[in-house]
Amino acid sequence: MATKEQYAFFRALYDEEEHTYDQLEARARLYLTIISLFLAALLLKADEAKRSAEALGLPWFLLTTVALLLAGALLLVVIAMRIRTYEGPADPQAIIEGFADEPPTDDTFLDERIVDLAVATNRNSVANNKTATTLQYASYCLVLAMFILLVGIAYGFRS
Repeated sequence: MATKEQYAFFRALYDEEEHTYDQLEARARLYLTIISLFLAALLLKADEAKRSAEALGLPWFLLTTVALLLAGALLLVVIAMRIRTYEGPADPQAIIEGFADEPPTDDTFLDERIVDLAVATNRNSVANNKTATTLQYASYCLVLAMFILLVGIAYGFRS
């Protein structure tokens, strides 16, 4: 038989995964903003970017490589932001339908809700981990693109 304190513990675990979800969503939006700005600058202003690259002594293929890395990062962010299956702690309608002629005791009811929270927390944790991993790969692409660009600019200035 579970206690209210035990229920509160499992609820806190569930709430922590929801908070993680919110943090991942904010991180994805930040990456999306940065990547979109850089890609827009490279693609929409391609002629100007090409002239700037030539003035800095950067080969055009370097900017193309940066654009491809940014496009890859954008794709990964979009994959990470897709609508995820996120488990709720319980289905109220199913719970009510599960009540027979006689509702369960408070202890039984609490035990079942703890199981619901544990299952939901585990499933949400898996979804959050997949999202975090995808965003991590997106950040690698973004950092690599910026590194290539900065090294290219530094090398261009030395030439």
